[in-house]
Amino acid sequence: MFSKILVCLDGSERAEQVLPSVKEIARRFGSKVVLLQVFDITALIQMPAQLLFKPYWAGQLRREEDGARDYLERMRKRLEEEGVEAETATFQALPDEIIVRYAADSGVDLIAMTTYGRRRRGGAVLGSVAEHVLRRSSLPVLTLRPEETKT
Repeated sequence: MFSKILVCLDGSERAEQVLPSVKEIARRFGSKVVLLQVFDITALIQMPAQLLFKPYWAGQLRREEDGARDYLERMRKRLEEEGVEAETATFQALPDEIIVRYAADSGVDLIAMTTYGRRRRGGAVLGSVAEHVLRRSSLPVLTLRPEETKT
């Protein structure tokens, strides 16, 4: 039923709380898991061009992306040690847009993510990225409200 599952991570323990559910689904259906981390470039888009192209920002983005690749590789190895086939992907983009586009373009059958929404009077409110993905994607989306953690 689900041959490929996209898992959206941001490096936090809260985001990782979706992994046990994803592992169970992947084992049950023999699914491949794609671990995705997107660097939110919203702040960069709003930055004046003369600052954006300074060597500091290029180096900072490179360091963040290298760190994310290392993190995702650790998560991939952990999944594979538990019998779940996995791969990784990173992007510098607007997270909500790239998640929907990547999922549609790469044959994903399910998107899995935690939501960072806060509870308000009258019910829960999803985080903006999760809400965007739910509204824009034609794919099934598994969202999990994480328990509070240190990160």
